[in-house]
Amino acid sequence: MRLIGFEMLSMLRRRIKNPLGLAFEGMMVGCFLLLIERVLENAGDMAIATRQVMFISSVLALPALQGLYRMLSEELSSGTAETLFQVDKGPLVALIARDVSSVSSMALILPFVLVPMRFSRCFDMSLYVRYTAPILMMRLGMLGMGTILGSLTLMFRKTAAVVNVSSIIMVTTSLGVGIGKGFLNSFAMMTPNGLLAVMMQNGRKPSSMILPLALVSALWIALGLMAYNFTIRRAKRFGFLISN
Repeated sequence: MRLIGFEMLSMLRRRIKNPLGLAFEGMMVGCFLLLIERVLENAGDMAIATRQVMFISSVLALPALQGLYRMLSEELSSGTAETLFQVDKGPLVALIARDVSSVSSMALILPFVLVPMRFSRCFDMSLYVRYTAPILMMRLGMLGMGTILGSLTLMFRKTAAVVNVSSIIMVTTSLGVGIGKGFLNSFAMMTPNGLLAVMMQNGRKPSSMILPLALVSALWIALGLMAYNFTIRRAKRFGFLISN
């Protein structure tokens, strides 16, 4: 809890020092929501509102997908990784603290997101309230996927491209572009964000999404912990923490 408090305080200090950046970031997200509305103007108000919710969910999930990779990259480049790994489960505890901080940081930009939404005809705040639980469940699963991507950093130094491509695929899938049917649909439903997108496109009620998302998210969290433990053992055995 002390570490979470420290990370949140550090985040607030950074954000307060740059209020213009905070406002710009929020308004850019709002403008992209308006762009979605413009591109899909013939899809119907409900379909557009659903896509907007899916985009916001992908924005919230990005820090979870990239969190461990970015944290380990910073620690390895600064030479403090060895200190972090001397503490039992140190990287995972630090990841949780930073993730809570990132969610709080996203909450700070939401008032500025609402500014461009004054010009929207489809924006429906009640949808965000209804889908809060499924989105949070999806985000937990994305932490598992992010742990797998971050674990690669301990074995291979140049993993930025893999993380960036994964992020692009996640956002594209969350928007429901090209999911359709067949293999791509099946692959999307194997991921937390893809499953959420498919169920929202199919009109599933939020209450019926919780169990499928919980199962898929639990699977990815388990896979993430397995990948993390495996790479930690190899990194300590072969000295990758030093060589990186």
